[in-house]
Amino acid sequence: MSAAPNSSADKIHPLTSLRFFAAFFVVIYHTLGNLVRGRFLPANINTPHPADALPNFGSRFLSIGFVSVSFFFLLSGYILAIVYLRREKPIDRRKFFIARFARVYPLFFITLLMDLPFSFRMLARLSSMHHAMLKIPINFVVETLMLHAWLVKFSGINFPNWSLSAEAVFYLSFPFIGLPLWRLRGKARWTAAVLLFVGGQALVFAWSTSFDLSPLQPIPLLHLSTFALGILLASWQFDARRQSPKPWQAYAALVAAAIVMVAAVETSPWIPLHNLGDGILAPIFMLLIWALSSSATGLSRMLSVRWLVVLGEASFGLYLLHIPVLHIFESVHSIAQPWAYALYLALTIILSVLSFYFVEAPLRRWILASFDRHPRESLEAASIAQ
Repeated sequence: MSAAPNSSADKIHPLTSLRFFAAFFVVIYHTLGNLVRGRFLPANINTPHPADALPNFGSRFLSIGFVSVSFFFLLSGYILAIVYLRREKPIDRRKFFIARFARVYPLFFITLLMDLPFSFRMLARLSSMHHAMLKIPINFVVETLMLHAWLVKFSGINFPNWSLSAEAVFYLSFPFIGLPLWRLRGKARWTAAVLLFVGGQALVFAWSTSFDLSPLQPIPLLHLSTFALGILLASWQFDARRQSPKPWQAYAALVAAAIVMVAAVETSPWIPLHNLGDGILAPIFMLLIWALSSSATGLSRMLSVRWLVVLGEASFGLYLLHIPVLHIFESVHSIAQPWAYALYLALTIILSVLSFYFVEAPLRRWILASFDRHPRESLEAASIAQ
């Protein structure tokens, strides 16, 4: 029996549910400052947050919500490897690109349109109406083409969607790097993993000390190593010689991940912020995915309950909708009161679920029915393969 989830749904549900908590962490990171007036969150990744500015574990934890994006990147490589590489055959690029387009682009474009008027109004207030009329159309074209992680001066409409610009690079590279990484075995696989992690973090550190970067202006290639580590994790788990983790092994991995995560949070004021945002926590995420990708633990079974799985399936919508919904909500009422903030969160979650069932899934099916009648990705697999 293989260690990783196979075609049975119960083996993939915990990872689906985990996506909800990761996306919700991003939502809290982006919006809680509106409620607490920035008490918890550093205004910018370029702004150091010394220990005295983040005096307790809670404030430090909330200040690193952006690390969820690295988790998404790693999980994306992991799930795509499971779906496409287990047969160890070349990937049908046409089918693959159609499936990825159908998964991410419809809601990406819809939320881009939703946030467009608010971005225009904000820019007009900050500069001038003339400047906004010139710049926003260019921004819209650049973001529509998913080039805004490269052309950072022409971004800012629904800013969290920068990660999809990075994902587009991963999708383009996957048919070429996926199978070679999957076929690595033994020392070669471990060597590749170490080189990817250490080399990737060294590159991030060197790049960030040489250029002015921010968490919302990443270079996609700096995240590619995290995506590749997800592929290697899937390859290691699906090695035919490997057995399912025993319950004590899964629990040990969860405890280890928790301990290292607490240590990372406590020391976060001294860790280079760009490395935090660009994959330095990948080993923790790999432990979590390995431990939760089977039903060996009570936590895995808890995360497999249907309502959490539904929230996980809607996590992509939660991630993309929370800023447009925030702008719409605050045009009516500020979220600076606890009740208003709670209402905003509840509304965003509800809309993300409705979006999954009535926007994302129907549009995905329509695109696939038009261009690819026999996709390899199931709806559930696609829901966590952002």
